[in-house]
Amino acid sequence: MHILNQDKDMVFTLTDKGEVFSSMQTVNDVLMGWNVYGRKIKKLFRATLLGTYDTESDAHQIVEEIKRLYKIGCTYYAMPEPADINELEVI
Repeated sequence: MHILNQDKDMVFTLTDKGEVFSSMQTVNDVLMGWNVYGRKIKKLFRATLLGTYDTESDAHQIVEEIKRLYKIGCTYYAMPEPADINELEVI
């Protein structure tokens, strides 16, 4: 499966040997968000940043969605943009 990263400037290829996961991003012990990474081989130290999201649930939902789509044979996925709270409007 080919995954286009959030910045739309790199494509990561996920295979049976690889994995997609999320991890907490902190700076000086302050939570900044949740990163979604891809690895070509499980347990390999090098990982590719695919996107960053505000909440753990957003990151987890995207990881699970990628896993489900990979299992059913989808070949392409584009990482969604995070929702900007300033762009949301109440109707």
